[in-house]
Amino acid sequence: TLTTPIGRFLLGNQKVQWTLINLAAEFPGVLVGSGHSAGRIAMQQLRSVLFVGGHLCIVAFASFGVSHLVPADSSQRKIATAILAAILMYQPVARLWDALLNLLIKRSSVVFQQELYLLTAKLSELHRLLDIHRELCRWLFRIFINSRCAMVVETHSGGVFSGWLTWNKEPFSGFFKSPPEIPAGDMPLRVDPAHPILKQVRETRPVLVTPLTIDRWWAGPKQTFSANDPLFQAGIIIPVFSKNQLTALVLVGNRHNDRSYSKTEKNALAQIGAFLGPVIENAKLLEELEQKVEKRTQDLHAALGELKGKNADISANNAIIQNQNRMFLALFETSTRLHEAETLYDLFSFTLQQLHFLIALLARRLL
Repeated sequence: TLTTPIGRFLLGNQKVQWTLINLAAEFPGVLVGSGHSAGRIAMQQLRSVLFVGGHLCIVAFASFGVSHLVPADSSQRKIATAILAAILMYQPVARLWDALLNLLIKRSSVVFQQELYLLTAKLSELHRLLDIHRELCRWLFRIFINSRCAMVVETHSGGVFSGWLTWNKEPFSGFFKSPPEIPAGDMPLRVDPAHPILKQVRETRPVLVTPLTIDRWWAGPKQTFSANDPLFQAGIIIPVFSKNQLTALVLVGNRHNDRSYSKTEKNALAQIGAFLGPVIENAKLLEELEQKVEKRTQDLHAALGELKGKNADISANNAIIQNQNRMFLALFETSTRLHEAETLYDLFSFTLQQLHFLIALLARRLL
């Protein structure tokens, strides 16, 4: 219960919390929670003790009961019968007791594999790099309770790796301990393509990179790193390869409880790195496609706007040409009628009619 919100609020000392958690056991969904690594270790230890102790006790009581079926006057026959019964019942009792324990306490490996399966299922449904980063950080913070998580993806601009860095603020809470100043949200992160660790990862293609791996790489020539270097600060670096090319890096921070990552957990992180390759590649392709579609949509809107402007200009020019044609026809008709007029009255009447028509036409044009 110490890692629940109430437990963190009532007891803020993280060292005390983890000391008690490591001495306690985890019942999935009842105490600490089936995801936390310290609880899994404690649960596995409790399960091992219960299995060995319960198995031996059941075999001993069963053998003792069988020995009472032998007549009391033969002590040697009782001992031999008890030993034989213990040998015969050893394996069946072990399997039965193991099955009963599975109903009460799940194996740590089973719980961990279930969590890993749920993560891969969620990641396969995501199609944006930022969503993949956030989901991965939530899972790592919940399962490993590490300090930070980062994901950088190779871009097309000179092989630069860019992404996001997220800090885990959840464990830092409590009544007696005020949370430290930790940046909130997803901070942008950039890794230069000339970074020495990045070069070594491309050359050696390791499954995981730990601080021991970095020390081994520069055992001879000493390489100095900045104290704020995100790759050097990472507890584990997960290289993500796609089509035989390094496409991303996942930087997993150290744990808040100062525990090191177990072999099983490292294998799980390696599986995550292998799974992320096609997921990140698909997300990059989809984002590039969306950017192209958005750019083409903007170009289409701009072309439509330009076409509408040209259509307006064409319509205006057509209106001017039509007005000019009307005026020319009117003048041509006037000249013809003037030549056909026989009397002064007909000439004056036709002239007034044409002037009225031209004035109305000019007025419409000016309006």
